[in-house]
Amino acid sequence: MKISKYTSFLVALTLAACNGNSNESGTPRPRAYHRIEIPAAEYDTLLLNNGLRLVTNSSARTLEKRPDGPSTWVDIVYPTLGNATLYCSVTPVTPATVDKVVDNRLERIALNSGGFTSDLMEFSTPAGYACRILVTGSGTATPVQFIGVSDRNVVSGALMVNVAEGFRPDSLAPVVDCVTRDVETLLRSL
Repeated sequence: MKISKYTSFLVALTLAACNGNSNESGTPRPRAYHRIEIPAAEYDTLLLNNGLRLVTNSSARTLEKRPDGPSTWVDIVYPTLGNATLYCSVTPVTPATVDKVVDNRLERIALNSGGFTSDLMEFSTPAGYACRILVTGSGTATPVQFIGVSDRNVVSGALMVNVAEGFRPDSLAPVVDCVTRDVETLLRSL
C-alpha cells in the first residue's frame, strides 16, 4: 500500500514538472489562418453607362466610376476575399487608336507582373473579342490581369490584393483561382 501511494505521488509530481514552467496552458489556442470563403460561381449582369454589359460575381460589390477621359472604370470588390479588388476599365477604340491603347495596356501588364513567371490563357469570344488572362503565381500584388480587345472596345483590368510584407503566394491561391474563374466568365460574356 505504501508503494502505491509513493508511486502516485511521483507520477503527480512528474506530470506537474512536465509543464516546464511555461506560461502556456494545455488549452489549444487558435493559431491557424482564417478560412477564406470562396464566393459561389453565381453571376449578375452590370449594364455600364456606355451600353456594355459586364458579368460579375453576385457576391462582389461593383462600383462604376465616372469616365476618366474616354475610359469607363469599374471596381469589383470581393468582401469575402479580404476586399480584394478587380480594377477594370472599358476604353472605346477605333481602328486608328486600338494599337496604341492595347500597347499601353500590355506595357502596364508587364510592369505589374514584375518580371515573375506567369501563366497565359488566350481565347476569342463569339462577339469578336480577343482575350488574354495573365496569372502570376509569385509575390506580386496584382496576380490576375486581363485584356479583351474588339474593334470597338478594350476591356482590361487587374486584381489588387493587399498583402503583408513576406507573404506566401500559396496562401493567395484560392483567391487567385476564384478571381481567374470570374474574369474568364466576364470576358467570355462580352
